Amino acid sequence: MAMQLLTRMRKQSVWVWDNPVANDAGGFSYDAPIHVLGRWDDEQILFLNEAGEEEMSKALVYLGMDPALGAMLMLDEGWADSSGVVPADPFDSSVVAWPIKAFRKNPVLGASETTTPNNALRTCIL
Repeated sequence: MAMQLLTRMRKQSVWVWDNPVANDAGGFSYDAPIHVLGRWDDEQILFLNEAGEEEMSKALVYLGMDPALGAMLMLDEGWADSSGVVPADPFDSSVVAWPIKAFRKNPVLGASETTTPNNALRTCIL
């Protein structure tokens, strides 16, 4: 029942640029963008970042996967460039993507890691 609720709440299209790796230019390189279903809430909450400092979020995004910290997310609101292809670079001028600043994974009641490892609420804090 709880897993069905988690699955049903993910109805929005989200693009994910995962696995950030530092590059020679001082920035990051990412895997090719993938399209997933999620729930994007433009909600501001106070959270602690990796440095232990308080920060205000831009949004909370609920996904069915475990992206890396620093991965980039973009809500797909019917976006596509003229070719219909999402750019490989999340910093392309046509993309409005945001980095994951914190990630939480909370198991659903009644779930165990051995029997139902995917039964978890995954929250990306942007």
